[in-house]
Amino acid sequence: MGRKNKHTKLSHAAHIKRHTEGTSNELSFSVLDAAKNAADAGEGLDSKAKVPRFGGIPLFTLPGKKKLHTTPQKEDALPLPSKGPVGMPAQLSSPIPVAPEAKTKKYEPPVDEIARRKMRRRVRNGLAIGVVAIALVALAATGASFLYKEYTDHTERVTYLEAALSDLMKADEITVEMDSVITGEMSDEDAARVPAIEERLPDAAALLDSAEASVQAAESESNSSEEKEAIATARASIAARRDMISQGPILMDTAASAKEASDIVEVAWAEVIRADNLARDAAALIADTTMENVEASKAKSIEAKELFSDARVQFENAAQEYPSANLSAHIEYIEKRIAAMDYAIASDDAILAYDKDTAASQNDAYNQVDQEAAALAETLSDSPSDQVRSAYLRDIEEPGKLYSEARSVAATADAFIRDYLGSNGK
Repeated sequence: MGRKNKHTKLSHAAHIKRHTEGTSNELSFSVLDAAKNAADAGEGLDSKAKVPRFGGIPLFTLPGKKKLHTTPQKEDALPLPSKGPVGMPAQLSSPIPVAPEAKTKKYEPPVDEIARRKMRRRVRNGLAIGVVAIALVALAATGASFLYKEYTDHTERVTYLEAALSDLMKADEITVEMDSVITGEMSDEDAARVPAIEERLPDAAALLDSAEASVQAAESESNSSEEKEAIATARASIAARRDMISQGPILMDTAASAKEASDIVEVAWAEVIRADNLARDAAALIADTTMENVEASKAKSIEAKELFSDARVQFENAAQEYPSANLSAHIEYIEKRIAAMDYAIASDDAILAYDKDTAASQNDAYNQVDQEAAALAETLSDSPSDQVRSAYLRDIEEPGKLYSEARSVAATADAFIRDYLGSNGK
């Protein structure tokens, strides 16, 4: 193959890139220029002279063959002939260096610029961290402030409930005394205490007003469900005690009046029995009509009449003391017995005057009235105090029910409030 052809082969290697990426199959232009210069220098040589082929490095790597280096190594210099025409040196004093694979070199900023950039990044990062830290501290402070306020508000609300319970307990010092009178058997001592207890009830009502004000102060939009229940229970306790204070005097007054009336009629009825016995004795004496017996019969009839009369006054007083107890039948019975005694005394006077007709008519009138009294006695209870007691039970049925319910609510509510305050360290 001639030199022209070699040159042509090189000049037609159009696929060789001018800007390489440093891959193994691409040649740099420095290698190509060296090869071209060598070919031009050899055109004047004898055709027998041989031109080295770029150190024996092929331009391409064919498939299936061992891949060779595309650029010469340090020891693979490109040798040329020792002498040549046209003033060309016979041999280059040193090998033509093969340029390494071209690589795109990145821009590297100056050191001080890098330092400034690093400093700016550190400042920016520091500021960002500072802002986050400040935000976190602010959030923590806000959260802590909120929690502290919630805690102090809760403590204040519990304190109000404690104050309400304290007022309730003070009111109880009065209501408990009232309760002992109501739930116990009314005695003379208890009846004597009723006026003093009732005088203190307004003070108990004022304490309940104070307790209700404390409960109202404990109410808040921040109340938990347990606090709301405690407040509702405290209100129920206050309302229950108001009902107790409202119904208590009714029960005490009713009980005291009933007891007074019962005591009166018990004494009066005892006098009625005594009077009845005297009347029977007087009737028995007149059976043997002697002047002595008539005188004795008259005396007993007079005494019986006095006892009946006194008993009637006492029954009237009892009826006035406790109107609910209908004692009219007992009073009517006593009045008939008094009338009978009047007829008996009139008959005795007629006998002593030897006026038989008058004595007989007065005796008949006595018998008539006495029979009427006996018929009326059949309708009466064995003891008039039973009549009073029946009336008393009817009278206290409704207020007693209300008082009992309020008393139960108050006891249950107080237990809950104490438990709540105890669980909150109060």
